[in-house]
Amino acid sequence: MTQHEIKPNIVLFVAEDLDFEGVNCYDAAQTGFTGVIRAGNPNFPEMYTVDNLLTPALDGFAASGFKSSNYYCVSAICTPARYAILTGRYPERSPHFCEIYPPHTQANIYFNIGMTRGETNVAKVLRQNGYRTGMVGKWHNFPQHIKLRLKDMNDAIPKDANPRDPGVQKAITAWYETAVAYLRDGFGWDSVDRVYYDNPEPFHPRALGSHNLEWIIEGALDFLEQNRDSTASLFLYVPVTTPHSRYRGDIFDQSDPLATPAGMLERAPRVMMPRQEIVQRVADAGLPAYAREGLWLDEGFNAILRKLKEIGQEEHTCVIFTTDHPTASKETCHLGRIPFLARWPGKIAPGTESGALLAQIDLAPTILDIAGCDVPADMHLDGQSCKPLLLGQTVESHRDRVLLEVVNSRALVSGPWKYIANRWPNYLPAIADINKTGWLGTARYDNACIRDSVPYQADKLWPAYFRADQLYHIETDPCEQRDLSEDPAYAETLTEMRQKLWAELAKLPHAFGEFERAGF
Repeated sequence: MTQHEIKPNIVLFVAEDLDFEGVNCYDAAQTGFTGVIRAGNPNFPEMYTVDNLLTPALDGFAASGFKSSNYYCVSAICTPARYAILTGRYPERSPHFCEIYPPHTQANIYFNIGMTRGETNVAKVLRQNGYRTGMVGKWHNFPQHIKLRLKDMNDAIPKDANPRDPGVQKAITAWYETAVAYLRDGFGWDSVDRVYYDNPEPFHPRALGSHNLEWIIEGALDFLEQNRDSTASLFLYVPVTTPHSRYRGDIFDQSDPLATPAGMLERAPRVMMPRQEIVQRVADAGLPAYAREGLWLDEGFNAILRKLKEIGQEEHTCVIFTTDHPTASKETCHLGRIPFLARWPGKIAPGTESGALLAQIDLAPTILDIAGCDVPADMHLDGQSCKPLLLGQTVESHRDRVLLEVVNSRALVSGPWKYIANRWPNYLPAIADINKTGWLGTARYDNACIRDSVPYQADKLWPAYFRADQLYHIETDPCEQRDLSEDPAYAETLTEMRQKLWAELAKLPHAFGEFERAGF
């Protein structure tokens, strides 16, 4: 028996900001902007919907493996979502976060969920079990002191500087190598490459503020090529930066194929379908410009599938496709379902589908289970392996509820119901205006309020957004347009869901509103 038969390769591909509307094999009307519009929300025109994309590789991938229709992001912001993916824990458990918000205080979960070298994550465990590990793409979990150092280094470069100037390139290299060097030490990665330390839009110089999917994919293919004869099994984590908001066309059109966080390339990577061919295929299909971004992402994913086949590892590799969080419900506990697809030849039967309740915190334990690794005691998982579901095995109940947590909001999904609780901590009302900040209240780890509008039009997406308590029957109202919390007919259900939420919150380190005091 070969090592690959014992321990399969694992590729985890994570898109940026993706709802069901981003992949053709999902029903776009079930969640996201398209779902909200189709549910009758009057604040967005029908032209704002996204459908009829070209995602042939992802559609074929879904048909050849596993597809979940009920997989939840536990915290709809890049940083906490990615923490949950890599650790199998709820974001507020981050030791670094607990230094910012001490246990038993109310915690604003935002872009402040850092990962430290002392924590156990999925890459560390796999490496300890003989895997060769690689990371290419976006890392959004630097501790605040590292994040601020990187920001200061980048901000010191003039925004309008010429990135090809030798002095400017020296500063760019120092900034980029600081980020890469930090990740190479103590996080479980044998190889770290093509790193975006943040979203590219604010990068200095301005010319580098561009998404370069081809550059990231080239790094992923390099890792596979360099290890094609390795006797070790491989774990490759590919968190790309696209689409980064809904498909709309301009991100693809404005992205410079020569611009990278490490500086300007001499030539564009040639690892995917040429961009002009993407434009032509979308035009030939009679689709709008936003479809270019869908095909771009699809082709990036497909390039990795092609490489696995080329190096003879397709049959020995479990590939997982998902995203960090939805688009329409960013910075809220609304909606939350996101794509989750997996293929494992010979193990996952083609066409396997599941509506069982799953969550991001289940991903790390599932990967370790696929790899046949024991979970270290210090990993303190909140999730559980869903490998039996992937394999089509009869599972009486994987889980009966999932907690969602983001900013000053918490939610509980259980059966056909969803309960949302929004609470400001007692120090906030004096410095924040709910009509300007929504339930975010504060946006930085130092509690300084920097918002002057409700994030991402949340108050227009959900009629009951400003209510402290909300109750939805998500089987009949999956896009959460009809709050039932004030209907006396559902008072008993509301109380039951509050109690379930409290039971989950009681397991975590931080307080939340009156729940701890009242015992709900």
